[in-house]
Amino acid sequence: GEEGIKAIAGALNSGKSSLKSLVIRTSSITAAGTLHLARALGHLNPCNCALLSILDLSSNNLGDDGVSHIGEALKSLDCPLQSLYLDRNRVTAAGAFMLASAIEVSARLTLLSLSCNNVGGSGAVSLISSSRVLTRLFLSSTNISRESSTAVCTAIRDSPSLQLVSLTLNDIQCHDSLELELRQRILMDPTSMFDLPYGAGDTPAIVPQSI
Repeated sequence: GEEGIKAIAGALNSGKSSLKSLVIRTSSITAAGTLHLARALGHLNPCNCALLSILDLSSNNLGDDGVSHIGEALKSLDCPLQSLYLDRNRVTAAGAFMLASAIEVSARLTLLSLSCNNVGGSGAVSLISSSRVLTRLFLSSTNISRESSTAVCTAIRDSPSLQLVSLTLNDIQCHDSLELELRQRILMDPTSMFDLPYGAGDTPAIVPQSI
């Protein structure tokens, strides 16, 4: 709960923490509690920056306000996070936009998971388009509509950094030319994988060659 997250934030602020991974799932954390944690993440002692690299706050009640606090921490040069999991947190497109602005300036974050939120097509495009260092993005079951398919697939195609994008359990269907371009990108970069929902005729919209 809130008191627990304040205690954790205090430990991080002390400069004595050796945590490398912090997982606080299903703990009723709200935006208020997130603010304490975000302040600590944004002002960690530089000598400890490489320690706390993974934060998992999935299945809480952060909402867009809580995600905004995390986003502000990501903008700090002192924020050590490399992997951030925010699944099932009532995040909408507004929260995705705020995270996207943070991703644009983050020098360390390489993995972001926002699955099972309501970010929609516009939120997905903003996150995909903002990535410069981000290599893995998970947006399964995020209410991306078929009408957003072209914009989402185009953003993936044009991303300079993303190697793995998961968009399963959304209503996405790339048109043929975009699908071909994504296949060609996979062939050129064997580390790439674009995990889209199944398209017409029960065949995968994009079939990765390898990862």
